[in-house]
Amino acid sequence: MENGTITSGWLSPAQAGRRLNVTPQWARKLAEAGKVRAIRTSLGWLFDEADVDRLFRERDARRESANTPNSPA
Repeated sequence: MENGTITSGWLSPAQAGRRLNVTPQWARKLAEAGKVRAIRTSLGWLFDEADVDRLFRERDARRESANTPNSPA
């Protein structure tokens, strides 16, 4: 287990949730909605680490743009 990941490149729901600042249950809902790449195994969900990071960056960029005032016209 490298860097706390189950296998290289995959995260548990708890790990994905921590990276996205959501609960593991909400991370699973994001996966079910197709917002983040994940696979369901016989032991539970595994989240693609790179895709979790992509979603975090997208959400962070949206938050920043929402907090940036529009330039004067």
